[in-house]
Amino acid sequence: MIDIEVRNLDCAFIQNNGTPINVIQDLSFNVRKGEFIVILGESGCGKSTILQLLSGLIFPTAGEIIVNGHPLTRPDPAISLLFQGSTLLPWLNVADNIQFGCRIRKDLRDLPDRVDRYLRMMKLEQYRSFYPQELSVGLSKRVDLARALIGNPKALLLDEPFAPLDYYTKKRLLHELLSIWNEVQMTCVYVTHDIEEALQLGQRILIMNNDPGSIAFQMEVPLPYPRIITDQDFIRLKKELLDEFSLISNSLTSINNE
Repeated sequence: MIDIEVRNLDCAFIQNNGTPINVIQDLSFNVRKGEFIVILGESGCGKSTILQLLSGLIFPTAGEIIVNGHPLTRPDPAISLLFQGSTLLPWLNVADNIQFGCRIRKDLRDLPDRVDRYLRMMKLEQYRSFYPQELSVGLSKRVDLARALIGNPKALLLDEPFAPLDYYTKKRLLHELLSIWNEVQMTCVYVTHDIEEALQLGQRILIMNNDPGSIAFQMEVPLPYPRIITDQDFIRLKKELLDEFSLISNSLTSINNE
């Protein structure tokens, strides 16, 4: 497992006119080993940028990310990132898509057995020879998740991976994700703008400010798994999060009107 510490992180992108725009500003938080945290915020607040920073795909303009006591200076094979959109290769079947990254990294030890394991785990055995264009969106997401897990990552970063799915398919995959996390004992960072989804998954929820992105509020979620959205404690925590969102939104409106 991996612990992550984010220290005073800034991230700016250069616009077409040459001027920088701050996406993340003075961002600090930690993720404990084996913890499942959810970063919750409106679209455009920098959630996806945070995951790209944590994966080493992009680098901050200031601050640092510490992984197991060492600065993150490049992509770490122990950290896997699952994108919102499917990234399956259309010319490879399901089994070959799952093992593609391992073959690129030459991580071949027991690879056929590992492919079989994740085909079983994600209930994809009958689809192993199918191609992406033959799969439903829900099945494609199962393949994406299997491919992210087959390299035995110590941390999994998830960028709204189930956003395109219908309610029932999403519910099933959220349950399966929690089962895998509990079995594999890895660190998870999941971003979403869905409050119920955040409460179903997170041991801790970080709510983000917008423009530029920073952490506005943290909530520990003491509820046991599985979490039922009709339970009174769940409803109470959902109201607390909605109230916090309202306060953040009103605060930003006041600042922008000054």
